[in-house]
Amino acid sequence: MLVENAVGFSALRGDSVNVINSSFVPTEEFVFEEPSFWQQDWFWNLIKQIGAGAFILILALGILRPVLKHLSATGNQLSGSDLGPAGQISAELESLDGSGIADDKVTFGGVQSAAMVTPNESFDYQLNEIRSMVAEDPARVAQAIKQWVVEHE
Repeated sequence: MLVENAVGFSALRGDSVNVINSSFVPTEEFVFEEPSFWQQDWFWNLIKQIGAGAFILILALGILRPVLKHLSATGNQLSGSDLGPAGQISAELESLDGSGIADDKVTFGGVQSAAMVTPNESFDYQLNEIRSMVAEDPARVAQAIKQWVVEHE
């Protein structure tokens, strides 16, 4: 009776209602295809770890290694003409014939003694102070270095 009311059944017109139990969609078996390896989670986790390792390797070899190499090389570059004005010292040592400078000990005193560098200062500050001393009185600096060489021989 519920179905007859729902479809508008009328016996005067000769309508008939037959109820058959059937499914609306035919059932098909669903076949689950496993995704390829590059679509799986473990693969992407592995790629992330490899990428992080490559980033750290590039950072270490591309940035940190040259910086550390430069820092260790700055200690080796204190001799020679790599220092610019300070490199003139060796040329002046060779050109000095002893005129104007006595062979006794050379000291940096007077007003400049307050400007002497201390071990507590930064390397750049010390280097700038030494360069300014070389620019002001290169003969005196050359004599001091000459004394150091003689003392260590």
